[in-house]
Amino acid sequence: MTATPMTAARGAEIGEILFVELLGGIGDLLIALPAIHLLADSKPGARLRVLTFTPAAELLRGDPRVAEVLPLTDHHAHAVHTAVRDAVTRRRPDLAVTTTRHSGVPAAIRAGRPRFAVTDLWRGPGPHEPIGDRYVRLLAADGWIRLADDARQPAGGQPEPGLTGRFPPGRVALDAGELAAGRRRLAALGGAGPAGPGGAGGAGRGAPVLLVPDVGMAVKRWSAPRWAQLARLLAARGHPLLHPHGTAVPGAVAVPALSLRELAGLCAAVAECGGVVVGGDTGPVRVAAAVGAPTVALFGPSPAGRYGLAGLGAIIGVGRPRRARGADLQGLPGCPVRRPLAITEQECWWTARCPLSPDGPACLADLSAERVARAVAAATGAAAA
Repeated sequence: MTATPMTAARGAEIGEILFVELLGGIGDLLIALPAIHLLADSKPGARLRVLTFTPAAELLRGDPRVAEVLPLTDHHAHAVHTAVRDAVTRRRPDLAVTTTRHSGVPAAIRAGRPRFAVTDLWRGPGPHEPIGDRYVRLLAADGWIRLADDARQPAGGQPEPGLTGRFPPGRVALDAGELAAGRRRLAALGGAGPAGPGGAGGAGRGAPVLLVPDVGMAVKRWSAPRWAQLARLLAARGHPLLHPHGTAVPGAVAVPALSLRELAGLCAAVAECGGVVVGGDTGPVRVAAAVGAPTVALFGPSPAGRYGLAGLGAIIGVGRPRRARGADLQGLPGCPVRRPLAITEQECWWTARCPLSPDGPACLADLSAERVARAVAAATGAAAA
């Protein structure tokens, strides 16, 4: 059965939780991560398993809230259905939660007869409500997540050792060795700058900037000339510039091929140096935000209000724990083609053919390099030139 709001959860003893996140992308898992962590904090005696796709599953390794990660590599519907069925039957959960409705996932969960199941975290969406916030809101409304009276942290949450004494909900848990490796890697690439705004050379000047030009879909891609223009503006302000392996930005230093956790460590080091990560609506930028790095995220066809990185403010605190500063920049806010509640049904989504412009998505063309550079300056504490 599907859990009913509040009444099903209240007073129920929960010893085993299965969370199924099989939407497919790295970013999808990170959007769900605050809800996963808040479930663990709200049910501290429960054993939490997470079924999710690789390579995103790597980000849960060593997470103190997650007892077991069930990685899945095959995205085909039959493999998804089988993996869910096996996860439910191998250890019957007291509570099963899924963000995923495709491939018969809800039916596979119900067939395993967990005591309680939450199989529709997409109900009642608001056009401007961040998706991760909705997950948390619905789980709290159903009684599975307990929030403190001041809405700043989960009730009954347990402190965890970490960079700030606690891994807040939504934070990717990196150990001391991974953080140290990230610092060494950044220094070797010439990106080590001042330790935050106000360091040597002026407020934020010299802070490293990681530029992430690639995205998983052509419709989300900011043009190469804009990236080159942005790099020139940032280099003129003294920022050491980096870009990931397999991409190209003139004037930026290429980072060697890294695992997701190594990328997370590098992003954490960028943050420690007062730097920022810039990119589109893509997994690596969400990885950066999930280790506390300020991000300047470029949104075109996908609405920043729902997919941006500044959510959870109203639910677990005024200041989002995993995001110190940064900006979600929306191109062409009034686009008549954008469908906030059904982005995959937009006529541009799969083809990247924009009905408003023959030269590519008009929404991304609306984001100038100067505007992005100003957002970087604000994120690093520097005065825009």
